[in-house]
Amino acid sequence: MNKQSLLLIILAYVLGVGSGWQIHSWKSSTEKLALLEAHNTAQRIIDDALDKISISTQEAIDGIQIRHTTINKEALTEIREIPVYSECIIPVQGVELINKARRNE
Repeated sequence: MNKQSLLLIILAYVLGVGSGWQIHSWKSSTEKLALLEAHNTAQRIIDDALDKISISTQEAIDGIQIRHTTINKEALTEIREIPVYSECIIPVQGVELINKARRNE
């Protein structure tokens, strides 16, 4: 094997690797572009849906009519007695104080 054929083999190898690398780069770029286009399409669909929702919400809000009506003409008072401390134990002196307060002493 002489030098020229060795150089031709090395040159062919380098060209083969270089062109393979370039083809890989093109394929990778094409796949990335396809993914980006799919993402952009999905984003456009989402944006359109949000626009439609926004418009329909605004129309619904614009259609609300405020009416002031009186339901009852009297005030109602409700007293709810719910024991808060069911297991509260008051000492004898505390019971005496409570009883004095009830009698206004």
